[in-house]
Amino acid sequence: MKLLSIIIFNLIGLSMFCQEITINDTDKIKIPFSLVETPPLYPECDAAANVAVKRKCMTNKISEFVNANFNKN
Repeated sequence: MKLLSIIIFNLIGLSMFCQEITINDTDKIKIPFSLVETPPLYPECDAAANVAVKRKCMTNKISEFVNANFNKN
């Protein structure tokens, strides 16, 4: 009986702290890669380059990776 009451107490306690988050398609914000102020940097790209060069390098490296590792057929 003691074990059952502990289990019930824990389940009730856990349910009190659960949060339900709903995301609608209208809530999503899509930001194009070209508008990101600081683009992600691939390890082989030059960190000292300007933003345009970083974007171009990252785009090229992602394209190379996809072409080398995914079947395009």
